[in-house]
This record gives sequence, C-alpha cells and structure tokens, in this order.
Amino acid sequence: MNSAADIWQTLKNHFSQPDDTRICNLQYSLCNITQDTRPVDSYFTKLNGIWEELKNYRPLPYCECGKCTQSCFQKYIELWEKDRVFRFLNGLNESFSALRSHIIMIKPFPSLDEAYNLVLREESQRSILMQSQPLLDTTVVAVVTESKIRVKNEVVCSHCAKNGHVKEKCYCIIGFPPDFKFTKGKGNFSRKAMSAVANSTNQSQVENQED
Repeated sequence: MNSAADIWQTLKNHFSQPDDTRICNLQYSLCNITQDTRPVDSYFTKLNGIWEELKNYRPLPYCECGKCTQSCFQKYIELWEKDRVFRFLNGLNESFSALRSHIIMIKPFPSLDEAYNLVLREESQRSILMQSQPLLDTTVVAVVTESKIRVKNEVVCSHCAKNGHVKEKCYCIIGFPPDFKFTKGKGNFSRKAMSAVANSTNQSQVENQED
C-alpha cells in the first residue's frame, strides 16, 4: 500500500461507505413529514431537501455496460418519480384532499413539478379569497345596518306622530325611562309628553278607585 493509487483507493473505500445512521434518519423524516402549519412552498422545499440528500447516499442506478441507452432502468425511474408525487400529495393538509384526488386522476400522470404548481396555485387563490373576505363582511354589515335604520325611521307612532317607534312602545303612553334625556329644541314635545304621561297615570288611578 505504498503507491498513490493504493492510498487513494483506501480513502475512497473509507469515505464512500454509506452512513446508515443518517440514511435511517432521512427515511424516518421522509415517512413522517407533513405540511402541518407550513406554507406549501416551505413544505415542498423541506421534502425535496430530504430526497436530494438521500439521492447523494443512494444514487439512481444506471447501466455501466456502455452499449445501451439506459432504457433498462427507465421503468424504475418512472415509478420512482411517481412515488415522489404520491409522497408530496399525502403530506398535504386535508384541506387539499379534493385537489389531491384530482391530481391523481390526471392523464398522463403529472410530474412532481406539475403537481407542486397545481397545489401552489390553489393555495394562492385561497389566500386572495381570505384577504377579500373581511371587506365583504364589512360591506354586508353596513348594508344591513343602513336597512334597519331606514325601516326604523319609516315607522310612525299613531299616538304622538313621531318617527322611530309604534304606539305600543310610545313613551307618552308607557312612561319615560328614569335616564331618558330629552333632546334640545324639543321642549314642546317634552311638556306634552310629560302631560300625557301624567294624564294617563291619573286616569289609571281613577279607574282603580272606581273598581
């Protein structure tokens, strides 16, 4: 083992040995990784990183005969690529279940990049919809509130001829609350209202005495 070639071969054999512990950890991560709270692009980047590192430890097989076009391994590579699409789809959140089923049914079967772009587009559309939702809710509330105010103002009391309430809820009949504040400039209404309440009270007392 004195020649440079022997030394190089020894080093190559030593450092080219697969790190089984690391491969085991990568396989575990590959089996358990899910999107969880990550955005789709972050999940895909993490998943792709695991694949790339595994590929360094376990490169795809190729023919060394030097006479063929590697077609003997083409079927294996196609299945490997398809399995990667399945793994990516299975790790997505359940909110993508419908899209997952749709992608699996596509013919010809999509590549990993095509599947990723479809999911990314769906996520982007959902994000735009969620951003516009608060504006829609605010608009609906404003319309409903305005409608209620308009309906209330259209109601006219048949007793005092004022807007905003019906006779059954007229303070001139049922009495004013203790904390009621008369608006400025409505003195005539206030005096009339208080007089009506007093007359109504006196009338009730007389009726009770007669009974």
